[in-house]
Amino acid sequence: MILIFEGIDGSGKTTQIKLLSRELRKRKIKYYLTKEPKEPLRSVILKNKFHPLVYFFLFNADRARNFLQIKKYLKKKYWILIDRSFPSTFAYQWALGRLDKVIDKKLLLKITKISTFSLYPDKVFVFDLPAEIAYSRLKKENIFEDKGLNYFKKLRKVYLKLSKIFKWHVIDSSKSKKEVFEEIKKILKLC
Repeated sequence: MILIFEGIDGSGKTTQIKLLSRELRKRKIKYYLTKEPKEPLRSVILKNKFHPLVYFFLFNADRARNFLQIKKYLKKKYWILIDRSFPSTFAYQWALGRLDKVIDKKLLLKITKISTFSLYPDKVFVFDLPAEIAYSRLKKENIFEDKGLNYFKKLRKVYLKLSKIFKWHVIDSSKSKKEVFEEIKKILKLC
């Protein structure tokens, strides 16, 4: 089972991954937790400015490396929990208005399929809440580079649009952590 957790920064996805990890441990279900991008690429991306196509290929190279590891765990019947993956690449690059100007969407999907070794997630959870709430959560915790509220609004719209196209699960993460987690458990039939 491959599960991808997505959403704008401050939407609670990492919190929900931790809750699910705890639940799986409690049920003695083996899982592998990973995230994208991984180090050292994460540092390279944060410290440099690249052309949108370079970002796209860097993320996909990192994804291929990550999915090689994922394949090993799938053979051992582990659940795979991914904190961000290709949906983030699509959403963030489109929100910046860059990716669609340099690469055809069909080619983008084909390259993504190659980088994931044709492994498509069983579920993609998109944690959604008003951009203002996510933005204030992050400002309060002082844990992000400030791109502005309008950027968050645009990013949220892109995530919702992509969720409709790809039939991802949109979860209202303005609810309490417990309510959100109960919804995830229900979708995964862990109730």
